[in-house]
Amino acid sequence: MLDSLLSLLIDTPLPSLRDEDGEVRLFWIVVAIAVPFFAVVALIFAALVFAGGR
Repeated sequence: MLDSLLSLLIDTPLPSLRDEDGEVRLFWIVVAIAVPFFAVVALIFAALVFAGGR
């Protein structure tokens, strides 16, 4: 049973970050820019919340 499960996982293609033309999808470019931005905003917000409690 484990062999069949492993063969199924190995045969399953991984999702690609590229479209049919080989270009990186615009969605992933936006995500790569937005995620660090929101992480910095969240850290600033957390710092303000903790500093406001003093």
